[in-house]
Amino acid sequence: MFSAQSDGFPFLDLRRVPNGLRVLTGIRFARLASRSIDEYGLRTRQTIVYKACNSQPLGISPWAVHFPATCQTVQRIGHVLIALEDRRFLSHRGIDWLAICRALLRNVVSLRIREGGSTLTQQLVRNVFVYPNRSLTRKLVELMLARCIERRFNKEEILRAYCSLVMLGPRVRGVEAALRLHHRKTSKNASDTEVYAVAGCLRAPMRTSPFADAKAYQRRAKQIARFLGGESTPELFKHRSMVGFGQLQKSRLAAITDSEMRQVLKCEGTLPHDIRSVHVTIDPSRQTILDAACRRASADIEVEAVAGVIIRTSTGEVVAESSQSGGRDAHYSPAFDGAIQPGSVIKPFVLLEALERGVSIDTHLESKPFVWRSRTLSSGMWSVRNYNHIYRGEITLSDALVLSDNTVFARLTQALGVESIAARLAEFGLVDASVRNPSVVLGAVRGGISLVRICKAFAALAHGGALHEPHLVRGIEFSDGSLIPRWGTGPQQVHCSYSSLFAIRMALARSGIQVRGKRIPGKSGTAGRGSLFAAYDDEMSYAIWVGFRGVRPEWWAKGLSAKSVLGRVLDDLAGRPRTMI
Repeated sequence: MFSAQSDGFPFLDLRRVPNGLRVLTGIRFARLASRSIDEYGLRTRQTIVYKACNSQPLGISPWAVHFPATCQTVQRIGHVLIALEDRRFLSHRGIDWLAICRALLRNVVSLRIREGGSTLTQQLVRNVFVYPNRSLTRKLVELMLARCIERRFNKEEILRAYCSLVMLGPRVRGVEAALRLHHRKTSKNASDTEVYAVAGCLRAPMRTSPFADAKAYQRRAKQIARFLGGESTPELFKHRSMVGFGQLQKSRLAAITDSEMRQVLKCEGTLPHDIRSVHVTIDPSRQTILDAACRRASADIEVEAVAGVIIRTSTGEVVAESSQSGGRDAHYSPAFDGAIQPGSVIKPFVLLEALERGVSIDTHLESKPFVWRSRTLSSGMWSVRNYNHIYRGEITLSDALVLSDNTVFARLTQALGVESIAARLAEFGLVDASVRNPSVVLGAVRGGISLVRICKAFAALAHGGALHEPHLVRGIEFSDGSLIPRWGTGPQQVHCSYSSLFAIRMALARSGIQVRGKRIPGKSGTAGRGSLFAAYDDEMSYAIWVGFRGVRPEWWAKGLSAKSVLGRVLDDLAGRPRTMI
């Protein structure tokens, strides 16, 4: 019934209101919307362009394409709109009773609705506040809101708002957006014929838009040119090159940057309407390579989704982020909002706590079924077994890390205490410090964690324990040309020795990937429906997750794993064949 559009305006859909309540609902909505007119000033969020670290455009915002109209836009097309839609616009006060009576007479004579008699102000209301269904209640709401708008704004402001907000095609809002998408021009350099063509979409934007019917679009332009006594160019579409904006809209990128922009601007509610572009940390070359590898992997019949993220270890900048499902971009990002079970990927940080407590990485522990009975445990008992019931006798902690031996790490947890291990994991941002469930050392994290948190922790291993907050936004640019850069508070330092970090790196190198003769330390983690691999080098930290369509038994040999996907990524980045270690 009452909802909010992406631009923040309250919106009424009378189709969802019972017939007996429509009039009362319309009156209540008119009061609500009249207050929002003052609050929003008939503004809407303009299209945001997302730019990479080299200022190359990556995409646009997913809502309707919109560029605010300027005074020059009104001068260029205002007289055309008035001549076509509302000849008495400058004299009436939002309602043209003569036009309404004329339309009513024609509709009665023809026994069908042929004419509406709406003014430009009423059309503005219909485009912004009310679902355009044909009903008496909707018409009453239009009349009430049109009067409110006329009392609060002058004619020039209303005409400018109309040029900015009128729908001129599927997901195309405003004259400037239509000219840019249909003709790659602005109102400043568009020809008269192109202006007539855009104005011709007013009556039936979904049918006469060039995206729907190019011939109807051209035919309508010629009709308007004859009506206004102008000349139409017969070769209107000879050099026309419409922008296929559907593929440019990045809903996932918008969701991520919106939350970060609220942090940068310290804004809890609606973001400013005049944001023109967002400069992000994405590196186009790395992004292309990551997208290609994830897209290829997600096309596998056994795979439901694939996600990956690459972070610069020295700054926390997200240089690439991808989420693919069925061989195409997904709207949801496990990299930032995921609830992934890390599995054995969490074990290097458990081992780090042991090394900091004076335990040697060459210490031997027994690999066999483990049972811990204690009143301190929530269930009173914790039993652990190895993957596929494989036990190895006494092995070193280094071998246990490489082989992901659960029973060895369970014995290590019993010796160190769950509290100290949970505190270490919380220091790296992997779990909450209040966790007391020993299963967390095996990667069973309640609610799961996102890929960027995993990447952040591995980046800290590469940089001496310096935890940089992962971020995607570098700066925000506004319509007036001002730019607000992102600023941070600096990295947090995890208290650990370089000798412990070096020992972890050497152990992880044995389970990592080798590219160009260089070993990339890494660790894999598996869950019933997912495969995860995280790795790092001196420059970048990587995390890849592959989600399968169903729970996989332990004996099932995965034909595709996160490690193999990351291997393809590193192959393309280095340009050399890879070697699994």
